[in-house]
Amino acid sequence: MTPERNTLFAPGDSYARLIKIATIASTSTAVLLVIIKLSIWFLSNSTSVLASSLDSVLDMVASLISFFAVKIAVKPEDEDHHFGHGKAEHLAALVQASFIAGSAFYLIFYAISDLHSGFEINQANVAIAAMIICSLITTGLVLLQNYVISKTNSTAIKADAAHYKMDIFVNIGVLIALLLSKYGYKQADPVISIAIALIMLYSVKKLAWNAVDFLMDKALSKEELEVIRNTIMEEKEIQGFGELRTRQCNNRPVIQFNLYMKSTLTLKQTHEIGNKIKDNLLKKMPDAYIFFHITPSD
Repeated sequence: MTPERNTLFAPGDSYARLIKIATIASTSTAVLLVIIKLSIWFLSNSTSVLASSLDSVLDMVASLISFFAVKIAVKPEDEDHHFGHGKAEHLAALVQASFIAGSAFYLIFYAISDLHSGFEINQANVAIAAMIICSLITTGLVLLQNYVISKTNSTAIKADAAHYKMDIFVNIGVLIALLLSKYGYKQADPVISIAIALIMLYSVKKLAWNAVDFLMDKALSKEELEVIRNTIMEEKEIQGFGELRTRQCNNRPVIQFNLYMKSTLTLKQTHEIGNKIKDNLLKKMPDAYIFFHITPSD
C-alpha cells in the first residue's frame, strides 16, 4: 500500500519561514558576540573570556552550518529523495558536536598552561560590563529560538539553542571569574575556563548521540509503539499483525506493519479495514507516514 500524504506537520511555508528567521537571528547574534568577546579578551587577557569567545566562535560556525542545513532540510520530496531532506539537520548537529568537542579539549590545555604561568587581568570593570551585555543579548535569542522550536520541533534549531543556553551559563561563569580575579583570586580564571570546557563536553554528548540515533533510524519510543499496537488491535476484523517497524523521517514518524486477515474477505474489504486502521492511527499521529501490507491468514 502506498501511504496517503498527510501534510499537517510537514515542513511548509510557515515551518521554513520560522526556522529561517531563527537561523538568521542566530548567525547575526553569534557574529556580534564574537566581536564583543574577542575585543574584551584583547583588553583583559582573561582566559575565561577567551573560553567564552571560543564558545561564541563555535556558535557562529554552528549557526552557519544550521543555516545551510535548514535550507536543505526544508526542501520537499523529489525524485531522488522520496522522504524529503530532513536528515540534513541531523548531519549538521553531528558536525556541530565535533566542533564543540575539539574546541573544549583545546581550551582545557590552554587553561592548564595558564595555571602554570603568571598572568594579569586588565580592564576588569569593562570586561564585566561587556559580559553582562552579552548575556542579555544571548537570553533574547534563546527566547526567540524556544518559540520557533515550539512551533516547528526543528532538530537544527534545538541544537543551536542548546549552544546558546549553555552560553548563558558560560557568561555567568566568566563574570564570576572576572569578579574573583579582580579581588585577587587569579587562579579562578583558568579554573573556571576548565569548568566551562567540561560543560561543553557534557552538553555535546547528548547532542551527538541524538543525531546518531536519528541517522541510524532508531525506532519510536516504547510509549509510541504501545499506542500503535493498541490502535491496530482495536480493529476486531483482523486476525493480528506483525513485523512492526518504525523510525523518524524529517521529524515525522514512519510506521510499517503487516495485517493478517481472513482469506475469505474480498480485496475491497481488506483494503477498507486497512484504511480504517490507518485513519485511526492518523488521529493519534497526524503527521505519520503509514505503510501496511495485507496477508491472508486462517
